[in-house]
Amino acid sequence: MTLIEIMIVVAVIAALMGYVGKKVMDRYEKAKVSQAKILISVIEDALVEFNLDCGHYPKTLDDLISAPADCEEWGPESYMDKIPKDPWKSNVVYEVDESGDYIITSFGADRRPGGKGLKKDISSAD
Repeated sequence: MTLIEIMIVVAVIAALMGYVGKKVMDRYEKAKVSQAKILISVIEDALVEFNLDCGHYPKTLDDLISAPADCEEWGPESYMDKIPKDPWKSNVVYEVDESGDYIITSFGADRRPGGKGLKKDISSAD
């Protein structure tokens, strides 16, 4: 084998690895989006349980861990052991308005509001 043949084989292998690597990373990011949706669903389940016991949604997610003063029927065990972070290691954002409606948001891969594609926000409103 000549040096040129070896260089061609190495170039072909590098091109294939680049293509496969991109596909794997895209799948990995899609999996993180799915994880974030599941996390939001788990938090929503805890919020529903809290609402059934207390008659309203909590003011903060910390109320799912320790009893707030405005709920006499809380527990007896916490609704969540801890508030998990999203797949990008960021806190989820929980907002409840005066009418009692809530929204839970993960800002996604870019960790800031907005974004497009795999970097867009994931929320309970989706």
